[in-house]
Amino acid sequence: MKPFKTALLILFSSPLVWIGAAGALVGFSTFWLLWSGHLNPVAHLADALGIGFSLNAFVIPGIIVTGICFFICGIILGIVRL
Repeated sequence: MKPFKTALLILFSSPLVWIGAAGALVGFSTFWLLWSGHLNPVAHLADALGIGFSLNAFVIPGIIVTGICFFICGIILGIVRL
C-alpha cells in the first residue's frame, strides 16, 4: 500500500480533475452572478442579441455538467493509477 500523501498526489494529479473543478466553479459562479443580478448588463446585451435564452438554458449548464464530468473522469483515472 502506498503512503497516504503519495496516494493523494496520484489521485489528484490528473489534469482532468483540475480542468473539471475550474470549469464547474466558473459555471456555478457565472450562473450565480447572473441569478443575483450582478451581470445584468451582460444579460441585457445577450437578450438584445437574441442569445439570452440559449445562454441561460444551454451554455452555462453545459459548462457545469462538462466540468463535473471531467472532474469525475479525472478521479476515476486517478483511482485506476493507484
